[in-house]
Amino acid sequence: MSFINEYLVEISEYPRFPDGTFRIKDYFYYDSNNQTYGHRETVVPVSLILNKEELPSADVIRNLINNSEPVMKRLINVDNQTEHWVFIPTEEIKK
Repeated sequence: MSFINEYLVEISEYPRFPDGTFRIKDYFYYDSNNQTYGHRETVVPVSLILNKEELPSADVIRNLINNSEPVMKRLINVDNQTEHWVFIPTEEIKK
C-alpha cells in the first residue's frame, strides 16, 4: 500500500510575493511505492489543499507554471501550530 498515491503540487519557494503567494514549480502524479526520488522543494498533496475542488485541469496548471503566476498561498495558524495551503484562482481561470 502506498503512503502517497496522488497528484502533488511542488511550490517554488522563491520569490515569495508581497501578498504571501507562491508560484507552482511542478504538478505531477506520485506513487510512494516507486523508489525513484529526486530533490524537490516543498511539495503539497492535492488532498491537503483546502479548496482542492477549485484546482483547474492539468493543462491549465501547466500554463500557470509556464506563465509564473503566483496562485498558491500558505496559511499558518500559530496557535494550533498547523499549516494549510490554498489555491488562489486568477480571473482567467474563473471564466
